[in-house]
Amino acid sequence: MRVKQDFVSYLKQAILDINSSDWPTWCYIHASDLYYNKTVEKIFVDIFRTETPWASFPPRDYDKNPEAYCAWLITNGLNYSEQSIPSELLDYYMSAAEPERTAGAIRRKYPYHINDAKNYRQLAVRAIFKAGTACFNKQLNYKAITDPTIGPKSRGYWFNAALVSGLWYYDFFMKQTLNIMFGPLIHDEYPFLGATTPDWCADNTYCERWKFHQTAPDDFIFSSYGAVLPAGISVGSIRIKAEGDNSEGSPGDPDVLDGIIGFQALNEDGEATGDISFVYANPIGSVWDTPQALFSAGPGTTQVYIAIFLNHGNGDYFLYFQDAQIISAVSKLERKVYGAAGDSFAWDVGQGLFSFDSFVPS
Repeated sequence: MRVKQDFVSYLKQAILDINSSDWPTWCYIHASDLYYNKTVEKIFVDIFRTETPWASFPPRDYDKNPEAYCAWLITNGLNYSEQSIPSELLDYYMSAAEPERTAGAIRRKYPYHINDAKNYRQLAVRAIFKAGTACFNKQLNYKAITDPTIGPKSRGYWFNAALVSGLWYYDFFMKQTLNIMFGPLIHDEYPFLGATTPDWCADNTYCERWKFHQTAPDDFIFSSYGAVLPAGISVGSIRIKAEGDNSEGSPGDPDVLDGIIGFQALNEDGEATGDISFVYANPIGSVWDTPQALFSAGPGTTQVYIAIFLNHGNGDYFLYFQDAQIISAVSKLERKVYGAAGDSFAWDVGQGLFSFDSFVPS
């Protein structure tokens, strides 16, 4: 059976890296890798399988977390590049793995006819469909509704939008997307002259800009959003920068403005399930920075609280925010992207002179 050797090599190295560091760190570093999602799915399918385990998997009562799983694989010498088939199942395996024989010859079914004059059309259709699936993978993987004017929406948005159609949300998304990618008319044909890229497939290039003036030590704003996290350690981060606001006549220096960003896990009643953790941005500066912190989440965590405390401001400022990310200990990326026009952070002001200004290109 065919196996992508590049993925096998990536998976083997991922197991070694997770074992030598930890799961949240590995997820944070590799979240944009080609085989990241496939590796996460492979590991969790193996961990939470329900069938009777064979010799090549941990016993059913083994700790069900990625670090323990990878440690078990290394200790027991499992090699993903080799297959171990029990002898009593070999005949079944070979019959399933071999191509069907017809008239004494092995035949292969190609997705299109070789030397067919219409190949270029079929390849064009395939390229558009693959672009549609790539666009779906860009949509934000969480249940809350995020609906920016430009940039990826959340899967929760697509699920909610698909309810009246009677379609599964993936089918609804592909229908809406391909109708635009192939062209505005139902019967558009090659070369698809009316084809365009949907706004929700475009990269998020906007951030939100806030005005700020220091009034007292530890002026702060805060926000919370839904993120169901398992008990354990998670990683929180946010992109931020500052610049002096010339419109008020007394621009502040971004290189003296210090920031403290706090992350805390909360339950549905707004009660803390773990201690708040802080990361320092001293100074915030005029160049995009992404401070990150490890924080603990207890049972029943359904939202994450983020607070930004500011000190030593010496004038008027513009503050810029874009992405906030949470990587949990035993799940895929919980990600919330803000800063696209139409979907702001929804900050609450705790103390100080803060006011939303506008959405601007980042």
